[in-house]
Order: sequence, then C-alpha cells, then structure tokens
Amino acid sequence: MSPPFGRVLVIGGGAMATGIAARLSAAGIETVVLVRRRDAVAAVGDEIARRCVSLVELGATARESVRPATVLADEAPRGFVLAVESVTEDAETKRAVLARAETLVADDGIVATNTSSLRLADLADGLTRPELFAGWHWFNAAELVP
Repeated sequence: MSPPFGRVLVIGGGAMATGIAARLSAAGIETVVLVRRRDAVAAVGDEIARRCVSLVELGATARESVRPATVLADEAPRGFVLAVESVTEDAETKRAVLARAETLVADDGIVATNTSSLRLADLADGLTRPELFAGWHWFNAAELVP
C-alpha cells in the first residue's frame, strides 16, 4: 500500500502529539516526531506504538496499514508536506516552534498548530509564509476522536 501523501512532522511528545502521530501512522502515513529531549525518544516511540496497537485492537485500522513513526530528538530532516505542532499552550513557545517547523516543510508545505486557545493570527505573526499556516485542532484522545 502506498502512503496517501508525503512525510508528516509532528512536533511534541505529550499526550496530544503522540495521539496525532499514532493516528497518522495508523493511516499508513510516514510520520516523524520531533521531541526536545533525547531521553524522551524511546518513551515517545513506545507510547505511539501502544496507541497504534490499541487502534488495531479496536478495529479502527488494519495492522498492515500501520507504519511505525520515527521519533527524533532536536534535529529532523527537511521536506515535509505538513508539520503540526502540539506543544505547551504558550504563545511564545508555539511561535518559536512554528518558525522552526516552517524551515522543515517543503516550499509549499503546510505548518499547523494544534492550539485550543490561542489566536491563530497571533501565532502566524513572524512566519515567512503565513498563507500556508493553519489551525488543526485535535481533541483528546487524538487517535480516537474523529
């Protein structure tokens, strides 16, 4: 089975980020997760895999469609079609992460935020391609809620 589209980057290692990564991975999408701390890589990878197993057990996806996520610390390749950040609900932190995400997507790649409370216009401030910025809010548990 070929993936529906190119690589996707998820930035963050918490409950929402791992749920988003699990849903994407379960759909067969090549998913890379970027976390801040090297010591978090294994735990984040294990959590995403656990959530994918749950999706299979629930019948929400077929085992053969799951494509394991790659978890990296600090550095990531470039050329993603989409990057979605899911970090702490702090505007300054999110703006810094979004600016970095913008350097990792393809020239026509979309940068998205999973914010639940911050104004999108404020988060887009400082991006070089704000027309390719989007709000993409997932509900918890991200891998389960349609």
